[in-house]
Amino acid sequence: MALKPWREIAVPHDDVLKGTFQQAEFAADISKVHQGIATPEYQDAELFFQRTFITEGMRLLLDSVVKRIAGRGGDPVVQLQTAFGGGKTHTLLSVYHLAKGEKHSSKLQGVSKILDDASISELPKAKVAVLDGVELLDMASKPRVYGKTTIKTIWGELAWQLGGADAFAKIKEADADGTAPGKSALADILASASPCIVLIHVFTGSADVPDDWQLRLVVLAPEATFSRASQSAAIDAATTILKTRGDQPRQKQNRLIFLAPDADSMSRLKDQVTSVLAWKSIVDDVKEGRLNLDVHQSKLAGHSHDQASEALGRMMRETYKWLLAPLQEAKPSKGIGDLQWDHFQINPAAVNRTEEIEKVLREHELLITEWAPIHLAKMLQAWFWKEDQPAVSAVEAWQKTCCYLYLPRLKDDLVMRNTIGAGVSSRDFFGIAYGEEEGRYQGFHFGEQTTVIFDDALLLVEPPAAAKFADLLAKEQAERDVKAKGDAGGQGAGARGGAGAGAGVGGGGETGGSGSGGAGGDTPPKTPAAKKTVFFGQVELDPVKAKLQFSEVAEEVLMLFTSKPGVKVKVSLEIQAEAATGFDESTQRAVLENCNQLKFKNHGFEE
Repeated sequence: MALKPWREIAVPHDDVLKGTFQQAEFAADISKVHQGIATPEYQDAELFFQRTFITEGMRLLLDSVVKRIAGRGGDPVVQLQTAFGGGKTHTLLSVYHLAKGEKHSSKLQGVSKILDDASISELPKAKVAVLDGVELLDMASKPRVYGKTTIKTIWGELAWQLGGADAFAKIKEADADGTAPGKSALADILASASPCIVLIHVFTGSADVPDDWQLRLVVLAPEATFSRASQSAAIDAATTILKTRGDQPRQKQNRLIFLAPDADSMSRLKDQVTSVLAWKSIVDDVKEGRLNLDVHQSKLAGHSHDQASEALGRMMRETYKWLLAPLQEAKPSKGIGDLQWDHFQINPAAVNRTEEIEKVLREHELLITEWAPIHLAKMLQAWFWKEDQPAVSAVEAWQKTCCYLYLPRLKDDLVMRNTIGAGVSSRDFFGIAYGEEEGRYQGFHFGEQTTVIFDDALLLVEPPAAAKFADLLAKEQAERDVKAKGDAGGQGAGARGGAGAGAGVGGGGETGGSGSGGAGGDTPPKTPAAKKTVFFGQVELDPVKAKLQFSEVAEEVLMLFTSKPGVKVKVSLEIQAEAATGFDESTQRAVLENCNQLKFKNHGFEE
């Protein structure tokens, strides 16, 4: 019996079948659901529960939630702790849809049994507030605006979601000052909105640290202190940020360095902050007319505030002085070791802390700002070149150094670019090419100086493979030279024979005259050729191979001009694209944005 294709048994989503799948669009995002802009699989409660398997842990939580909403017990506070991919967001969404009550419980697959087991016939609707730590991180600098109301704090957002303007009015002053409201005010708001559910998601320090190719110094929170005797608080906090971004695993771990506060100095720092805030409060009260001081007292308060602020700066430098750098030791034959942390003290008196931090990291080889080609070759030999893969992508090698803690930590991609440029003229380190087709390297260079174009096409070729291909090119060139000499020899003989015959005929035919045209006549001086001062060239590129072909033009033509002093070179690129059916809006938007970013002089779409 023939087996059916798997697609007929487990039919993929339409976006997968159509090739328009975007993984980010299928990631659960409770903020988007709360805003009403999520995909139907998450936005629609009925569809959500159709696609949700209610695990035992989720069932117990929902049982507690329905009892609490119905006033029959249940836990008032529940903290979800699961591993990566453990379903925290999915669980929160199940609570969200259940509490909102936008669809009757009978239409929510698996929910009716939970209500029956709890002896609840009908579940009251609850007000739901969603506080997403990632979404609300920038509230201090970018307040949320609802009509005429501006909200600057998380508790202000909580009040607004639960009770609108009336609830926000109860903590309006605390929101404006950025101070925590009283316990009674929050209790009053929650009681007025009862029954209500507050879902707090991903409030961690790792959420606001981007996971990209940029090298970053992460300043740890005040409670994440460090000392030689007690390192756990700082190491634990740094490890969490290093391994995760929100509830997702971090990929570019080798781009983070951490700055931790000193445990013994933290109490003095907090005291100094308190002093600054106290003097600031007095100064602000005088300015706003809430406190009546004479001129002398006002100046004294301002001077004390300035002194306290200056002392705070010094105390900050003295407290945040521990540099923490993650690393792993690894050998190709022995595997990768455990995560380790190196720590160093920063000189608090350093004028430029950024330069001081970079200096410390360089001295301990934890940050590479200049790299010798031999070190790049050793890294490639150890981790990238294989017997069946003698060429690797240069960009991929750079990106891997950003991810793995056992590889060198480069300051930026310019370090890799410069290293390749320094080593390309030698046969000891690597060859380079700009693609490989049918077993042949395109734009190949080995042991010769050339301008390196660091892009996705650039390959780094292992020396033995590069030498073998270079020998093949030399052999092919020699064969072409021999063939060319043979062709030129035959053509030359014919040309010489023709010239002799012509001379004989001409000589015999001459009977007199001045002989100015004869072989023995005076040869007139040649007019000097005019100097060529301007060059112009135009070439059409294959759109598919444009990157490779442009690199060849740059090396074989442009470099002949740019390498000579005093030569002015101007290069322009013209692109024309036509689509019979027209360009969609997303393509137009992307092209225009990229053209602006790349500073195109003229660009646009026409009908």
